[in-house]
Amino acid sequence: MKVIHKVTLNPLEVTTVSLKKDTGEPLTAAMQDGKPTLWYLLDTDDDSENVDRYFYGAGTGQPIPSEFKRMNFIGTCSSTSSPYIWHVFEVFK
Repeated sequence: MKVIHKVTLNPLEVTTVSLKKDTGEPLTAAMQDGKPTLWYLLDTDDDSENVDRYFYGAGTGQPIPSEFKRMNFIGTCSSTSSPYIWHVFEVFK
């Protein structure tokens, strides 16, 4: 069965999410209750191993750590209740 889960991100910090190797998939990022949040898809019938994947919320105008070898854009989080804009990436060290 496929299920969508979410995790609240800590901006400017790497957040680790354990996803199934074969079917875990980040879907989107948006603000929820004033906090950047990542939604991802899990297949509960998938027997493949879990792998840690890493996500980073970069603030507009803030430097991005040079330790990331590659970055895949997931989405931008903005809200009328927060002055900050966060750009969420899956990062590879």
